[in-house]
Amino acid sequence: MRKKITRRKVLEGGLKGSLIAFGGAAGLAPGGVQAIWAKVKEVQGRGSAVRVLSALERANLLSAANEIIPATGGMPSAGKLGATNYIEIVLGEVKELRKQVQAGLNELEQSSQLNYSQTFSRLTSEERVKLLKIFDKKSAEEEKLSWSGTQPDLFATMRDLVYEAYYTNPQVWSKIGYEFYGTNNPGPEMKSFDETILENVRRKPKFYREVD
Repeated sequence: MRKKITRRKVLEGGLKGSLIAFGGAAGLAPGGVQAIWAKVKEVQGRGSAVRVLSALERANLLSAANEIIPATGGMPSAGKLGATNYIEIVLGEVKELRKQVQAGLNELEQSSQLNYSQTFSRLTSEERVKLLKIFDKKSAEEEKLSWSGTQPDLFATMRDLVYEAYYTNPQVWSKIGYEFYGTNNPGPEMKSFDETILENVRRKPKFYREVD
């Protein structure tokens, strides 16, 4: 059964390699997220995208990502920073993840057609959020009911990929005050401890009894 990946976990481990790969998915290209973001810049520079998902799946993934991490408080949305290009590159490398995300996107589309007779990407933000909440609850229940966790939580898979794509983006780090220092360099030095801040404590009488 997959464990929930938190934003803190993304920041702690993101530069070492894909957190989804750490969770057990094999096949991710060496170089981790740094290599993936380099490839994102490459395809964006050419004005082309990695063709793993269909046009409908890509549009729905973008819409879902922008609801999972919307633009707010001066922070850009996930889609604005190219998160879906990142995800599609990962999906091209990890077949099992691709199956899960496509299954999740298919379920979202079916739910959208059933409830609104409209494709998911064309719904209002409020309608998309409503369907994502339903999808989240249903996916978690199906995972719990499956034998030994054989049914993955499809919503969690999609959400964790969006988190990974967003919070490993160097453009986000400067906005949230995060600095990465690899193990191959010492990073910033600690400031010397200012012992003068202890003077008030040292001048106070003892609040304990000494014993032999």
